[in-house]
This record gives sequence, structure tokens and C-alpha cells, in this order.
Amino acid sequence: KGEIRITADGDVKVKEIVAPAGTVNITSRFGSLINGGSSPFFTANVANLTAAKDIGSARDDYDVKVTHLTLNVGGSFYVESFADLETLNVVSKQAGNVKPNTYLLKGPKPVKGQPPAFEFNVKDAGTNYMITRVSDVTGLNFSFQGDETIQVGVINVGAKSVSLTSTLGQITD
Repeated sequence: KGEIRITADGDVKVKEIVAPAGTVNITSRFGSLINGGSSPFFTANVANLTAAKDIGSARDDYDVKVTHLTLNVGGSFYVESFADLETLNVVSKQAGNVKPNTYLLKGPKPVKGQPPAFEFNVKDAGTNYMITRVSDVTGLNFSFQGDETIQVGVINVGAKSVSLTSTLGQITD
């Protein structure tokens, strides 16, 4: 078990963390979280990732092997999970930033010939969030909190829970 906590004012680049039964908290107060190792470069039961800017990048996503994941981001995120997620919490702080951001979360690779077990299609259009599709055939506790209007499409997480919160906007379909 145990807890690993890393906090910095600037960018945080982590090469490898292995805490399979533990909790990992990585925070960049004013920068980004950058992939610094091979895939997956960190393993834990719980990961709480916080960045004032981005988590990962378009050319090098942030690779994790966790079952409970929280992403708290002020910009874009590019994350690949190598484990079946049981819990996914996304907190986005974008108000006043009309620049669209990218939200890319890939799940484990599907079995050949089978559809993906996990799908995450959420976009930040600059003035609102669009949840086009979030689904997980094994079940997922999913929460999304943003500070703009949230447009909801399909959310299918099995018999698990869903929570949507817009702190400065509305929730529409």
C-alpha cells in the first residue's frame, strides 16, 4: 500500500513509479505532466493527476496502469490506461479559455475481432464540453466536472454510477 506524492510548480516528468497497491498523487501547479518513461511508466491502484496545463501530449500520451484514475486538468489530456478502469473522475477548469482542448483517454487494447471494452469520446469545444460517448462493458464509476456547459450524448457504464457537474454552465442533451 502506501502513498507517493510529487508536487512541483513547473512541469513534472516522471520516469517510472511502481506502487501496485498504493496511491500516486502527481501535481504540477503551473505546468504540465510529461511522460518520462516506457509504457506503462507507472503502476498503482489509485492515481490522482493534476496539471494547470496539460497531461501528456499529442505525440506522447501519459501511460498508466491503474484501476482508479482522477484527471484534474486546465488544458488538454492524452492518457492511455493499460488496466481496466473501475473509477474515472475528470475535472476540467477551462472557463475563460476559448481555445479548444483535446481529451484523449485510451483503454486497454481490445481482443482481436471484438469491439473495444472502453470508449471515451469527450471534447472541449472552447466554450462547452461535448460528451459524445463514454462506455465501459465491464462497468465504470464515472464523474465529469467542468466549468462550462456540458452537452451529453451516450454514457453507458453498466450498473455503476455517473455524476456530471457544471459549475458555471448547464447540462444539456
